[in-house]
Amino acid sequence: PGGVGGGAGAVPLSEDELVQQLVGKVKIQKLFPKYGYFSGLIESYDNGEKLFHVRYEDDDEEELSLQELRPYLLKTQFAHLLQGMCFGSDKKAVETKSPKRPRA
Repeated sequence: PGGVGGGAGAVPLSEDELVQQLVGKVKIQKLFPKYGYFSGLIESYDNGEKLFHVRYEDDDEEELSLQELRPYLLKTQFAHLLQGMCFGSDKKAVETKSPKRPRA
């Protein structure tokens, strides 16, 4: 499975097609040590920086490259979209989880 059509011989999605499939539609689950799992929606994509903007249920947010987002997408029904994909940068995520916010 993968790419357009989802079959074994499917053509991998272009960067723009992948972005259209993910932004505003895909939620990821991410574990933040000491805080637990949080659900986050992929809200936007910065084409210049090649980073996806994710907003979590507690209103914290971070920017992730496709490479950083990949492990979370592989756990969703959208894993097939990643077949043959390799774009973006190796920039580190800009994580804004505040250590002073205790989880109940």
